Amino acid sequence: MKQLIIILTVFVVFIHNAFSQKITVYDSYVPSQKETEKPKLRNFFAINPLGLFVGDYPLYYERNIAGPFNIMVSGGVTSKNSLYDIMQNGDLFGVNSNYDNNFNRSADMGYSYMIQPKIYLRERYFNGIYLGMEYRFRHYNYESTTYDDPNYGTVSVGNVKEYREVADIKFNCGWAYNMGSGVTIDFYVGVGTRTNRYHYAEYNTVNNNGSGTIFINPTQPTSSNSYQIDYATLTKGTVTLGTGFRIGYAF
Repeated sequence: MKQLIIILTVFVVFIHNAFSQKITVYDSYVPSQKETEKPKLRNFFAINPLGLFVGDYPLYYERNIAGPFNIMVSGGVTSKNSLYDIMQNGDLFGVNSNYDNNFNRSADMGYSYMIQPKIYLRERYFNGIYLGMEYRFRHYNYESTTYDDPNYGTVSVGNVKEYREVADIKFNCGWAYNMGSGVTIDFYVGVGTRTNRYHYAEYNTVNNNGSGTIFINPTQPTSSNSYQIDYATLTKGTVTLGTGFRIGYAF
């Protein structure tokens, strides 16, 4: 009997302590001041400093739609893509385009835009890890006013307009961090598909029995003291990997 009383006493004390600890933990939970005062940011404007290397200068705007769901859009201008020129070794329209590199091209202003729905996995208000599906379009313009004719030297060709279009569809994974006072940074990586569309000029010269006839494919030959520019379009698709960095202000 004495042993039973001791066992029951120990059991009651154990249950009482366990219950008290549970109640104590529950009752002692108080949200931190930082959490209760965390601002519910809805808007985010940003730029991408790395755009300097690809000749793309967009302004980004991200808006919180509901809960963890955001949407980001951008619009901007394009110019000379230095990184692309290095990677292509000056072959602006791809190795299989058969474009004529005797045109003295210079980069002209183009445009770009992007749209990306995003979902933040844990935190919100432009903080934490997120997933997004991005569509980005870039239009690069080129202009030539002269052509280095192998037979007749540099020839004026007026204003020859060419362009390269890049359309990306990518799945992105990123991480955003609010550094305080609204200053926010955003890193991301992505994988997807890329479609390049090239629109370039054709101007081929041959010596026809010494008469210097200029042939512009696929048009009829014209005399050597005039010229005609024809255009060709080429589309190529590939897999693309991307990364980026944005910095801006959230409010």
